[in-house]
Amino acid sequence: MGKAIFFSVPAYGDTNPLLATLKELTLRGEHIIYYGTKEFKEIIEETGVEFREYKGNINYIDFDLAEKNMLGLLKSMLKFTYDKLTNNIDDVYREKPDYILHGSMSSHGKILGRILNIKTINLLHSAPIGPGDIKPNIGLLFTFIFPLLGYMIYSRFNKNSLPYKIKKEFSYKINFMDLTVNREELNLVYSSEFLSPELASKEKSFKFIGPSLYFKDRESKNYEV
Repeated sequence: MGKAIFFSVPAYGDTNPLLATLKELTLRGEHIIYYGTKEFKEIIEETGVEFREYKGNINYIDFDLAEKNMLGLLKSMLKFTYDKLTNNIDDVYREKPDYILHGSMSSHGKILGRILNIKTINLLHSAPIGPGDIKPNIGLLFTFIFPLLGYMIYSRFNKNSLPYKIKKEFSYKINFMDLTVNREELNLVYSSEFLSPELASKEKSFKFIGPSLYFKDRESKNYEV
């Protein structure tokens, strides 16, 4: 029986697909400590895991920016990441978990694993996109690629930028292209390999296990992981 800490971001789309996994781990005797925001406390505790509310001041990521300003979304995620790193690292150190589970957008989980030398596992609730799956076009260049490159250059020299602070304080260099995937040595993907053919064929660390369904009443066979 082991102990794990699970990190997520405040979004139902990042939480609900992983409930069955949390339930199954507890049924197998694992002690799971789940860090989240208070609006998710009830549904998380229903799975049997131990819920803890994140410490810190930033409990929101502006996912609405995804449709019009991807760089703005990444910056919002960075703010959340930095806040959770600085305010929760002491708790993780005291708990000394056997491993860390984190959602694909929870960079702080990956970074904490590196800092504290704890094994980390990435759970992707949707199909990941490999470099070969992206079809470049003029719109993408001007709305995302060029602004991202500019921000990366700016961040290398501006001491007030979050990438600079994370590198300075935690000795970890943020990989912007991997920020929403957070690739690990083991990545469990809750979708079909046919949706990410390049990664499925070339990246052995990605294990496509299919969709995960969760209902509270397992005895009625309405539960699947």
